[in-house]
Amino acid sequence: MAARLRLLVESGRNRLQRFIHAAGDASYIILAGSGIAMASLIFGVSLAIFGFGLLPRWVGWFGVVAGIAAIFSLFFFTMLVWLLWIAVTSVMLFVRSRAHAPAGASEPIRAV
Repeated sequence: MAARLRLLVESGRNRLQRFIHAAGDASYIILAGSGIAMASLIFGVSLAIFGFGLLPRWVGWFGVVAGIAAIFSLFFFTMLVWLLWIAVTSVMLFVRSRAHAPAGASEPIRAV
């Protein structure tokens, strides 16, 4: 009886370990597969930068490189490229918004 119970517990541990491993693999594949969506976002913003001059052109070209890297997000280090692009673009948009702010816009609007 004890041997049968031990076998049952060991079988349950083995199944749980396989399930945890499979869940980790699945979550990484979902993350890496979302790189295609990230690439389309980056390419779209880069086209807007080229077409409308929203930011300097080098940000657009960096976006092209980051978009290509996002397609290959299956490899971890390529994710760092598009994460860096997000950070750089965010800072550039913030700096641009501060440069084009109206003179009296430094005070936030109070809620009533």
